Amino acid sequence: MDSSSLVNCVLSTHQPESWDSMTADTEVHLAELYTLSNEFASVRDKIQRTLTVDVSRVQRVQNPYIYGKL
Repeated sequence: MDSSSLVNCVLSTHQPESWDSMTADTEVHLAELYTLSNEFASVRDKIQRTLTVDVSRVQRVQNPYIYGKL
């Protein structure tokens, strides 16, 4: 299997629908979350449970090679 086929296989099985689309030549993508999105609110709320901070920006790290490994 060549590297392009391997990358396409990984992307097709390890890329949730909520992720921004990624091309076969992209291993990692930083996606800026919209402040009005449910995902932003969820992350902000979890952070604010333990820290007294104002969360104004959240980025999602998209890496299909480590997705689901935690």
